[in-house]
Amino acid sequence: MKDCKWTKDYYLIGLTGAMGSGKSEAAQLFQEAGAMVVKADELAHEVLQSPVLRPALLRLLGDDILAEGRISRPAVAAKVFGNSEKLEKLNGLIHPEVRRRFTEIQSGLSDGQILVYEVPLLFEAGLADQFDLTVTVSAPEDVRYARVKARNNWSREEFLARDRAQLPLTEKEKLADLVIENTGSKEDLEAAVVDLLEKVRRARKRQDQDTIP
Repeated sequence: MKDCKWTKDYYLIGLTGAMGSGKSEAAQLFQEAGAMVVKADELAHEVLQSPVLRPALLRLLGDDILAEGRISRPAVAAKVFGNSEKLEKLNGLIHPEVRRRFTEIQSGLSDGQILVYEVPLLFEAGLADQFDLTVTVSAPEDVRYARVKARNNWSREEFLARDRAQLPLTEKEKLADLVIENTGSKEDLEAAVVDLLEKVRRARKRQDQDTIP
């Protein structure tokens, strides 16, 4: 793992993984350990419901993505799944606004704050350079499928189709500054999260001491 050097008054961790790897569980543990956590999927969900984007979304995907007056995420997903052209256009609408909102959140961070941004497409979207540290949560495919099946009751075929629509987990591991193997208990994952945050905090203290005349 590279040195946890603070380049700003706050510290940014980009957190990613694959379906069933446990990145959301890790994000929750980061929050419980004192970090601020922002989830790209939640920002995207907020953006999806934005009245400003609604006309463009309806032109792109049709009125049948509405359910009880709101944009239906499952309906949107069904429209773009397997349709790369529509997916690209959808991302072109959603991603700029998500980035703008994340930038606003950064501007409000306080001195010494650690922010963890959970983003499934961290490397695919070319966002890695924005972070002081990138972390991939990893687990073997069989373990990940078992978790997803228990949660969503997907068939293996559906799991593989969605999993392979993203960058392979092995590539995310290579690109990350740190890989957290999530094959054990929740306590093991928590220990890895707490250890990382302690290293980041110690790095801040060392840098502060080094600047004292």
